[in-house]
Amino acid sequence: MVERDNRRAAAAIEWIKNANIDNDYLHNLQVIVKKGYVIYREVGFAASLLAAYDKAMDQIEECKQSVSQHLGTVGQRYCFNLTVRAMRSYEGDYGVRTMVRFDDPSGNVLVWWASGEPEWLETGDTITVAGTVKKHDEYRGIKQTLLSRVSQNLPKKLKTLA
Repeated sequence: MVERDNRRAAAAIEWIKNANIDNDYLHNLQVIVKKGYVIYREVGFAASLLAAYDKAMDQIEECKQSVSQHLGTVGQRYCFNLTVRAMRSYEGDYGVRTMVRFDDPSGNVLVWWASGEPEWLETGDTITVAGTVKKHDEYRGIKQTLLSRVSQNLPKKLKTLA
């Protein structure tokens, strides 16, 4: 977990150092990162670096997505060959939930809301999982398939999708 966080922080720092800036907020963030230290009044800006990086990476990924379609039948369980594209954790009233965004080889987007933080997954991993199609949805104009009960334990008699 710590190694993943360190890699993400290093990627965010590299991104902001080399970014073409188009607004004051990102410009201020870039100045702070380039100087290499933070003074008291800049702590809020520095703390927001990961959120800004995640938002920028999401926007880049969304631009790449254009052919996403809904997969499977709602309520059915399938095997999927997927690549982990993003993981975001959110603190809620009932604990931590993690949104895991997958892509299949055809460019379809699949999303799984995990309880806690699935430590067996890392961004960039390509894996085969079993999951139940929970819902066909759309987010910012991109079709996505919501999954539930995602597992690495693959039943022997399960249809493969994607």
